[in-house]
Amino acid sequence: YQWSVGNADFYIKVLMSIYNEIADQEMPTMGINRTYFRDALLEHASSKLVESWYNLLNQYSSNYMNSEILNQTLEIIGSYSCWIDINQTFSQRFVEYFSFSLNQTSLREATLVCLKEIVNKRMDVQPKLDLIDELLSLIHISE
Repeated sequence: YQWSVGNADFYIKVLMSIYNEIADQEMPTMGINRTYFRDALLEHASSKLVESWYNLLNQYSSNYMNSEILNQTLEIIGSYSCWIDINQTFSQRFVEYFSFSLNQTSLREATLVCLKEIVNKRMDVQPKLDLIDELLSLIHISE
């Protein structure tokens, strides 16, 4: 699937709205069962969400280098990483992308924020360290 800039921007804004309404763990519950909606989204759509993020990153890095779409996508990944399986957002292909994006001045800050959110995920320390080691073995940041 090829994303137009308008479709990609709209999709990312919808995902951020969903995150703000039901997935943000910092938001207090206001009469709705956010856990129910988060769990339903996780069960039925998380792998499709992750695949769409990778497709956006891949398309807008290789074809157009649209840093606005790329930065917004990295923000979404970081936001959703608190409740999506770490192995989905920190797979080999994402690690390779993060290595690429850390070498792009226009993407470096958003990539670092995204990685910070992934590392801040509530999980055991050793798997986090393993993931960081894997990323560090691939990174060769150029100035």
